[in-house]
Amino acid sequence: MLKFNKKAYQCNPNDFSPFRHDEYNSLKLFPIIGKLERYSGLLYDLAEIVSNPTLFIYGLKYSSFISYECNPYFDKINIINDHSDMREHENTIVNLCELDLEDKVLIENDFINLQNNNIVFFYEFNNSYTDLLLSTKPILLTTFNQNLKDNYSHCYKLSNSDYYLYLNDFVYERFLQEFHYYLKNNELDYDNLIKYLHKNDCIIFMHSDRDNMSDLTLSASTDYALMAKKPIAISKSNMFRHFENVNPSVYAADRPLIDIINSGIEPLQSMYEAHGTKAFLEKFEWIIDNLK
Repeated sequence: MLKFNKKAYQCNPNDFSPFRHDEYNSLKLFPIIGKLERYSGLLYDLAEIVSNPTLFIYGLKYSSFISYECNPYFDKINIINDHSDMREHENTIVNLCELDLEDKVLIENDFINLQNNNIVFFYEFNNSYTDLLLSTKPILLTTFNQNLKDNYSHCYKLSNSDYYLYLNDFVYERFLQEFHYYLKNNELDYDNLIKYLHKNDCIIFMHSDRDNMSDLTLSASTDYALMAKKPIAISKSNMFRHFENVNPSVYAADRPLIDIINSGIEPLQSMYEAHGTKAFLEKFEWIIDNLK
């Protein structure tokens, strides 16, 4: 059993293999959970680009974890039983009951009524379903398959993973509207934290400095907010001093919050330029040149 986020998951012993932190030996880490959270985040963000979203998860392994993460964002979730492990099947049934997912998540023996506006996840791709997927071309997240890549109109590698996102023309325009800022060199550099931040009307940082904190380093948390490309409102903490020249001001003490929101991201253009990839490369090259 795995306990995570105050929930208990029945699982096989090796499904969530932990390891100990090198320095802090009492800290137990589960690398697979971070990966599953990222895949789940992408799946439920993709649900926003289709109507009446339905998710198909092929295989029992990790299916209840992904179902729980994705449940609020889909009208229906179908888990396709791969019959690989009877224990996995028993675990999944228990989990769906314990996580109150029985009414919304079904375990099926095969894909039923698969359509091009459905979303499909294979933890490990099964080649026997290639013809079915190419005949319907749903939104598909799985490992690489050359046949799929050759026949889908759009294919992006998910950065730092073995997974690829396959897209049809039906959803592609809407996909670009929602995900264009993640596309880099034919890769989907998806970060579920940035996507979450992007959903907000404004990202607010209200931090009060204690006495004798004038030497605080700059806050790195605002970097994520800048990547989300949404309005930012901040306190006049010394950690945010790199925003002091933004015009009009994004300090909440200087302007009403509604004015900061209505200004959009135009006041932040100088920050995007100063902290963007181009500026970083120029600074990096300057450092290299001055080392010679």
